[in-house]
Amino acid sequence: MAKRKLKEKATVKVYRYDPSTQKEPYYDTYEVPFDEQNSVLQVLTDIREQQDPTLAVRESCWVGCCLICTFRVNGRSKVTCRTRMEKEMVIEPLKKERVVRDLIQLERMDVDDGRDEVEEED
Repeated sequence: MAKRKLKEKATVKVYRYDPSTQKEPYYDTYEVPFDEQNSVLQVLTDIREQQDPTLAVRESCWVGCCLICTFRVNGRSKVTCRTRMEKEMVIEPLKKERVVRDLIQLERMDVDDGRDEVEEED
């Protein structure tokens, strides 16, 4: 199978924050090859593996079942393993107040906050 040549680039702005060492969150911007067949999660994985090994992001099933890869993409909640990349993306955690590091958040199983349902921040 011949490899496709990818000339177009995409710009990915990623939320970064480690509350144990940083006072304020910030965004890092990455330029990546644009491939309309890639998922947002694949883009994040490629960034971590090829550009920035410090990027913290969880991944698990890659088929949209576990929902651990649900983040905000351009302001909308998306299961990123099932969402195709766009030429410009801003990727953020769902709940910024529950960030462990970068895109990793506390999950219901990580903490009992007394709520039956975890509501998404607007």
